[in-house]
Amino acid sequence: MAKRLKKRASRRDPREVTAHHEAGHAVIAIQLEVPFSLASIDENSYSRGRVDAKPDRRRRDWAERYCVSVLAGPFAQRRYNPRSRWRYAGTGAGAGDRFMMKGADF
Repeated sequence: MAKRLKKRASRRDPREVTAHHEAGHAVIAIQLEVPFSLASIDENSYSRGRVDAKPDRRRRDWAERYCVSVLAGPFAQRRYNPRSRWRYAGTGAGAGDRFMMKGADF
């Protein structure tokens, strides 16, 4: 019985997990000066949240800065919730939409 209660107490609210994930994207985007127009955890039919980055392609290193900000979300999520099982990016439309493995081993 005690194990069951302990396990239940360790679960995190999915909106808080999403908030940490999106905050990871946004904070690193700010630090790396990647402009973005929106950071949201409003759920829709294809995602739980989003950060709409608008990289300045006139900068020589725009792709590197943008990629680091994209990868920051899963790291922030796992730091907040180490048991998180988020592994794939996709639209959420179905099993065939998984197009990129993210954060599988961290």
